[in-house]
Amino acid sequence: MACAVLEHQDQPTVIGTASDITERHRAEETLRQSEARFRAIFDSAAAGIALGAPDGSIVQVNRKFLDMLGYPPEEISGRKPQDFAFPEDRDESVANVRTALAGLPQISYRIEKRYRRKDGSAIWVDLSVSPILDAEGGVAALLAVILDITESHQARTALAQTLAEMDSILENSLVGILVMRHRTVVRANTRMTDMLGYTPEELLGQNARLIHVSERNYEEFGQIYLSRLTRTQFTNIEYPLRRKDGREIWCRIAGKAIDPSDLDRGVVWCLEDITEEKKAQQALRQYAKDLFRTKQQVEESARRLAAMLQELDEKNTRLEEEVAERRRVEEALRDSERRYRELSLRDELTGLFNSRHFFEQAEAELRRTNRYGHPLSLIFIDLDNFKKFNDTHGHLAGDRVLAALGEVLASSIRDTDLAFRYGGEEFVVLLPETAGPEAMRQAERVRAAFSQRTAGAQGAGQTLSMGVAQYVQAESLRDFIHRADQAMYRAKDSGKNCCLLAE
Repeated sequence: MACAVLEHQDQPTVIGTASDITERHRAEETLRQSEARFRAIFDSAAAGIALGAPDGSIVQVNRKFLDMLGYPPEEISGRKPQDFAFPEDRDESVANVRTALAGLPQISYRIEKRYRRKDGSAIWVDLSVSPILDAEGGVAALLAVILDITESHQARTALAQTLAEMDSILENSLVGILVMRHRTVVRANTRMTDMLGYTPEELLGQNARLIHVSERNYEEFGQIYLSRLTRTQFTNIEYPLRRKDGREIWCRIAGKAIDPSDLDRGVVWCLEDITEEKKAQQALRQYAKDLFRTKQQVEESARRLAAMLQELDEKNTRLEEEVAERRRVEEALRDSERRYRELSLRDELTGLFNSRHFFEQAEAELRRTNRYGHPLSLIFIDLDNFKKFNDTHGHLAGDRVLAALGEVLASSIRDTDLAFRYGGEEFVVLLPETAGPEAMRQAERVRAAFSQRTAGAQGAGQTLSMGVAQYVQAESLRDFIHRADQAMYRAKDSGKNCCLLAE
């Protein structure tokens, strides 16, 4: 209502106008109620909400927005979205805002991005930005809604990493891996394509018939092995496949259905090329056959050899008997020869070696003495008055005296010494490794033993005259004997029954 005072004919006059504002009042009340509802929704919304000026600066935010970013209201107002971005994300954030502002008022956009909270931690949000238009269609404000998707983003990131790791494992596996649906290749790793000689592009989308060696094998594989996966979790087989170049390879195949109740969801096959292993097995089987044949041949040869050995054994037995008989004959002959040689070297009456053997042994001892310089002595023995004894008592008594002297010499000398009948009543003894003085002592023992032997018996009074000589280097055997012989004669000249050492 409006009033005005006017002068009319010098009289004040009041003029008033009135209008009905009921509808406007109702509209204003409705607006207040709408604003109240908006404020209630704005403040209690589960999402973060921000109102911004057309230039992108923040005018107002709700409590959820503050909670999500961790800032108080006074640190939010007037700032722009890029102020909350990480330094490495800031350029991208500014570009997004500029792009959005350049497209207003028509454009609205929605993105996922990362903001930095006041404490420095990261929060991933789903950001939706829409313009609020005025009556003329211009941009009055910007409405931004953010949802905290940090957990879902982390889960998706972890899932992507896991998938990347699994993909890396798949591609770097040492066995070939095929994923098939409806017997069509939907995935093949590098090892699989290398085994079959195809590129991934050539293999993907192809029916399994492509890699089977024949249509029959393809049908058989589906009927027998593929159907097993509906009953068991795994199937393991060895089966031939065909490469792109037509060459056949043997594979050890393990299969597992993604869902045994529905093979249409796919089957994962793991394949290992065992072609070389198969060749080795075939070679081993052939070797076993050859070995068996060889064994049979060896057994047959062994049987023939056994028969031959038996025959040979019988012949050997006969031969051994003949050899044994021949050996007995030869041994008897050798015994005869030994006895004959012994008889030819021995004096029959005294049992001592004879003069012929003396000269053989003496020459050998002289050579050894000359070579090594070891001492060697010789005893020359003669029975005193033996001719007179023979003439008085007879030759039989003389023979007994000679035999007695032989026995005395054999029992009195050392094992290393050699006694000989030199001739008639003369005897000699060779003493290796013995010097003259020791030889004299040996001669004296013989003389004393002989005297004791003949004492009281017929022929008592028989004595020995003995000459002892030590060998001189390079001396001849003849001179050696002569010196001993001369010493013996000097003993006789000295009264007999004594020993003298040669000069």
